[in-house]
Amino acid sequence: MRWEERITINAPAGVILDVLTGLERWPEWNPAAKSVHLLTAGPLRIGSEAEVSMDGTPTSTFRVTSLDATGFAWSTRVRGIDTIADHRIEQLPNGACEVTLSVEMHGLMATLFRPLVARTANRNIPREAAGLKHRAESLIPA
Repeated sequence: MRWEERITINAPAGVILDVLTGLERWPEWNPAAKSVHLLTAGPLRIGSEAEVSMDGTPTSTFRVTSLDATGFAWSTRVRGIDTIADHRIEQLPNGACEVTLSVEMHGLMATLFRPLVARTANRNIPREAAGLKHRAESLIPA
């Protein structure tokens, strides 16, 4: 199962990436994020882990699986559900960026609890996208 939200953000890719990778500040701008605590010292990198509590989901430990100038992905396994969340940034010719937030969930429990999982994803992903847009655009001087 996969859910995806695309949004145009009027900010440079670097600003958006800084907001996305500032994990512990997510609750300030992402209404779906209850708490995010980096468990790995140092700058965010592949292999970094964070304890994440999102609205409607159990607290889990996510591990960064990819990280570059276009975004990052991380994954977790909790209660029989494998989750991969990806955050991708594409620079547009007009100076804005298109950001794609996606979540994939696999496993028997994801299938069994599909209505609940879908309701949570359909609620949280658009809230994250809107919060990201607001935060990134607010960092650009007028």
